[in-house]
Amino acid sequence: MNISVWSVNQFLKLGDHVEGRDNRAVQKTVLGFMKLLFPTGEPTPEEFDEIVEYALEVRRRVKEQLNKRKPDEEYTCINMSYVNCRGEKVVVYYPESKYSEATQTPRKSADVEILRENAETDDFLLSGGLSGITEKSVPARDNKWQEKTLNILYGDTGYNYEVLFVGYMENVQVIESQEPYLVHSYQMNNLVRFAEIVAKTGDCKQFKLTTKTGETIEEKRIQESLEQLKAVLAEYAVDFEYTFSELIPDRFIHLSNGWEITLGRGLHIYQNQGRNYFLMGTYDQALKPCLECKIDYKRMKYRQNLS
Repeated sequence: MNISVWSVNQFLKLGDHVEGRDNRAVQKTVLGFMKLLFPTGEPTPEEFDEIVEYALEVRRRVKEQLNKRKPDEEYTCINMSYVNCRGEKVVVYYPESKYSEATQTPRKSADVEILRENAETDDFLLSGGLSGITEKSVPARDNKWQEKTLNILYGDTGYNYEVLFVGYMENVQVIESQEPYLVHSYQMNNLVRFAEIVAKTGDCKQFKLTTKTGETIEEKRIQESLEQLKAVLAEYAVDFEYTFSELIPDRFIHLSNGWEITLGRGLHIYQNQGRNYFLMGTYDQALKPCLECKIDYKRMKYRQNLS
């Protein structure tokens, strides 16, 4: 039997907390066991589930150790799961740490109920749709006109651009953005998503962008993409101007109504989900898991002339 990653993925159904690197690691482990254990045949659905569970347990061991050693939130999504042949979502632990408080509260700052040894079950039935997925809290949207520092933790969801920016963009005629990294397709996509917010507000007449040029021929195609964005924004009566500079000290957004938004990661606050287009957040930013970052909202002491 010619076993490949593609054929494995026909049956492999991974659930919560399985991120890009986890997905690849589990795929390779499952593929290796399939070649070793079933070189000339196929496993039963139950045997395949056993292989997947073992692969997730091995990956979890790695991820838990990384989380214990890293001070930030990068490796806190350790409760990885899969959907078995009976349609049940199974969270995979490993015996030594299953009831450890450090394991059950992987986040550095969280109020999480600890799993005790008398817990009835680790699995629950997917009753349809997304009803089996634990609901995450969505950040409050009453952020209009407040000076604040927003600390986003690794794996947080609910932070689309509407939540982050719209409350500060009322009566804005000019927006100036400094965003050095636009050489990859996902970075340009983030810029387009922000441009959609600019167009939807209806107040902005001019959008100024400063970015860096790419070093390779492929990266230098950024100018072609920016020209296309310029043409599209013109249809919404927004004048889009862009300039290139190699001296960009920080990433920020200046608004002509007096607000300055400083972004530690720029517009690129989301985790890279690879090319798996069936993950939640592929099309809705509010469902995208975030990277750890900080965003500052401040009134400019000396209002700049952005016109």
